[in-house]
Amino acid sequence: MNKSFLRASCALFAALCIVQLAACKSAPKATAAPQSFNDAVRTAASALITQVKRQEGITGRAVGMAGLGGKTILMLDPVVDANTAEVNQSSLAVERILAEEATRISEGQWSVLPLSLETYDSARYVISGAILYTVNPEQAADKHKMYKLALAAVERKSGKVVASSEAWIADRKIDVTPTASYSDSPMYLKDKRVAGQIETAQMAPGNQADPEYFNSLPTASLITEADKAYEAGQLEQALGMYKTASLRPDGQIMKTYAGLYQTNRRLGKLNEAEIAFGQLVNIGYQNNNISTKLIFGVASTDFVNDNELRAQYSIWLRQIAKLFARSEGCLIIAGHSSKTGSANFNDQLSLQRATTVQRIMQKDFPQIQRRSRAVGRGWTENIVGTGTDDLQDAIDRRVEFRLTDCAKL
Repeated sequence: MNKSFLRASCALFAALCIVQLAACKSAPKATAAPQSFNDAVRTAASALITQVKRQEGITGRAVGMAGLGGKTILMLDPVVDANTAEVNQSSLAVERILAEEATRISEGQWSVLPLSLETYDSARYVISGAILYTVNPEQAADKHKMYKLALAAVERKSGKVVASSEAWIADRKIDVTPTASYSDSPMYLKDKRVAGQIETAQMAPGNQADPEYFNSLPTASLITEADKAYEAGQLEQALGMYKTASLRPDGQIMKTYAGLYQTNRRLGKLNEAEIAFGQLVNIGYQNNNISTKLIFGVASTDFVNDNELRAQYSIWLRQIAKLFARSEGCLIIAGHSSKTGSANFNDQLSLQRATTVQRIMQKDFPQIQRRSRAVGRGWTENIVGTGTDDLQDAIDRRVEFRLTDCAKL
């Protein structure tokens, strides 16, 4: 055979291999054109599952190999709202549609199952998802933020992202009602693990999943099961699982201690609940993220007129005050408000709310006037910014506590 022909053939084969590998590394994203929520989710889910199916073919693995009932298992980590770090009703809708698309595209050979210890070892892939609220660069004429769903499939054994997709959502509002375990949380629970999940959900194929997120998946499976028990009213069972998670090194996350606080409180174990909240504050302190769900009356500096919530607020502020009283640093207490009314009004209102909180904490933090500063951010640091004054922008009306250098007060 002619040597030149052989060289040309080898070069062509190599080029084809490079093209094939490049295609695997940069799988096509879902359409950037905004769609209704259900259509957008189905578009992203279909694109992701199709890529996973192609991946199975490229690597030569049989679709029905190893798994419960002979099926390939795709284990779904609860889809998280990137703004609030919560799992909400839209998250559950994404999970339902993903399961439907996996069944349809695999012709019943795959199963999408919830994250759990029972299915973890038999799962071939973990699906990581996040709902973001951001600017769509393809919509140049529309400067408003839009919802976007990002999905990634991670090979469980290697931690490698093998497929990814995204879809823009045209709906201005989606159902952001948190599930019970998040609705009852005293804080927004965005820590390093959640940040890693959000990052992983947006990764292109070929990347390694965020290690802090990926390595914590077995413990996250336990916490997810505890959340489900909590939501089902099986409080003692939930408490046992949250306690087990707290004994694991990678269980030292905000979600674990929020779960312990909520469950102990509902069981009437108020002392244990306060201890758990103190541990939650410590982890928030380490992440420099103590973002409490203190709810004020509309256009008011008084807490909402709910005796149970006010009793909880006393616990929260007492533990936060005690933590900072023990620390050596100083504290910024930042009040925030949603984007309704004038900027000047909201600047003043958010400052007055922060000052109210500062005054309440003085009993347990006698040096608070010297070692803290109350500031009003108004709407300048809105995360959502819709100005709807409902669940959608509730995080914009938060009070944050952040450690700072005393020289900067």
